[in-house]
Amino acid sequence: MATELIAYTREQKKQLAPTLAFIDPFGWSGVPLALISDLLSFEKCEVLFNFMFDSVNRFVADDRPGIAQHFAELFGTDQAEHHAAAALSGDRRKHFSETCT
Repeated sequence: MATELIAYTREQKKQLAPTLAFIDPFGWSGVPLALISDLLSFEKCEVLFNFMFDSVNRFVADDRPGIAQHFAELFGTDQAEHHAAAALSGDRRKHFSETCT
């Protein structure tokens, strides 16, 4: 729904009304960083993202097809960075993003 709202607003060459978007994903797919970036590109738009680390951590090493792509979209990384994070454990995995900048 957010994707359609953004597309419509841009198509109409309008600004989004002042918005606080609360994003509470169920799982790790369907909310790519690109979507969050698009929302934040509008003036007076803020995003509150409920990030459940334990849920993400539980599945980050899942090697089923497509899982790595979902994580890459969520974090705005590539699949190689995802596999590097998945190979870590404990606090090293939790702080991995600090080393990717």
